[in-house]
Parts: sequence; C-alpha cells; structure tokens
Amino acid sequence: MTLQEKTVIDKFHDLYYWGPEGEGQIFSRTKWMNVPCLKCPLDLWIYQEIISEVQPDLIIETGSYLGGSALFMAHVLDIIGKGELITIDIQDHPRLGHPRVRYVSGSSTDEDLVKSLLSGRRPEMRMVILDSTMQKIMF
Repeated sequence: MTLQEKTVIDKFHDLYYWGPEGEGQIFSRTKWMNVPCLKCPLDLWIYQEIISEVQPDLIIETGSYLGGSALFMAHVLDIIGKGELITIDIQDHPRLGHPRVRYVSGSSTDEDLVKSLLSGRRPEMRMVILDSTMQKIMF
C-alpha cells in the first residue's frame, strides 16, 4: 500500500467515524431497518458476502448494543434459508426480536457461559464476529 492510499483510507475512517465538523459521528447514525447498527455499511456488505459464501449454521456475535447488526445478519440468514445467531453483550438493552436471534446477557469472555451456549450442539459450521472489547474469548 502506498502512502497516498494509506492517507485516503485514514481520511475515510476519520470522516466516517467522526463526521464532518459540526455534524457529529456518522457511524452512530448507521441503522438497519431503523435499528442502530454502529457499523460501516461496507462492513455489512462484507458480512453478507461471507455469510452467503460460508452458509453458517451458527453465528456468534460479541457485542450486541441495540441489535442492528444482529438484525441485519438475521435477515441475511433468512435469505440463505438457514442459520441462527447468538449475540452476547454485557449490557441488556431493549432490542427488536427475530426468530433467528438469541440475545444473551453476559460476558463473551465467560468460559462457562460460552460452554453452556454451545453445549449439546451438533458439529456445524460456525462463524464468530468479534465486535466487543475483551481480553480473551473461548469458542
């Protein structure tokens, strides 16, 4: 990557995350189906590409916040016709429900919690989205 390319990328990130002066953070205004998502739309595009290609039986997301990205991924799973999503967050917020989504309150670094969520599951294709701050994770 050239210095010029790196500069363009850095400026894009600054603009997207911090917004034009006086307009506030753009990423905090990103929504899916009117649910706050806190994701760059380019990341969501890549998620749907990966989900479509991998066809996971289970997606585990760490960091749910208000559930926008979980809802987005659930809709992608609806389109491919399979899969479920477990999303873990230490904060419990009101979130829009979806039959493919299970919201779990707790820490994704809690080994006992993760083991309980995966206990008894058959061998399957799993995808993990690490979208929280953490020290370690056990999958």
